Amino acid sequence: MKAKSTPRAWLLGSLLVLVFLAGCGGSSDPSKPAPSADKPYVEVLMGLDNYKKAASQLAEGKKLKFKGEVALAGSKGKKVVLHQAALYEGEEPAVQAAELTRSFMTDRAAAEKQHKLTQFGENAMIVEGVVSKTEPDSFKVRLAGHDE
Repeated sequence: MKAKSTPRAWLLGSLLVLVFLAGCGGSSDPSKPAPSADKPYVEVLMGLDNYKKAASQLAEGKKLKFKGEVALAGSKGKKVVLHQAALYEGEEPAVQAAELTRSFMTDRAAAEKQHKLTQFGENAMIVEGVVSKTEPDSFKVRLAGHDE
């Protein structure tokens, strides 16, 4: 006798497969750390237009400045998120990415106060750091944070 398949059962099975596959996203190379072992970083969300404008200058190992807004809701764990960001070439002083990740991981409330960040305010900031990863498909750049 054949088991009856319902749309709900099919959907649940598909969801379980997706969850399984998402959990298997680690590297097959044992010399590379798993994604959960990442060092602290600043994730710079640039969007298509800003990424295109800056693409020729975005290279791993290069020290760059970005101006954007700190996304408090997305800044969790070892990640601080800077969204609506663009490459910045002005003279205004920048917060170092390593300093920002260290302060967020040490005492988040104090870091928010120090940098005058609020949940519903403009949290504009200039952040400078060394590019550790570029993600052209999602218009993101990763700046290396502090060493733990």
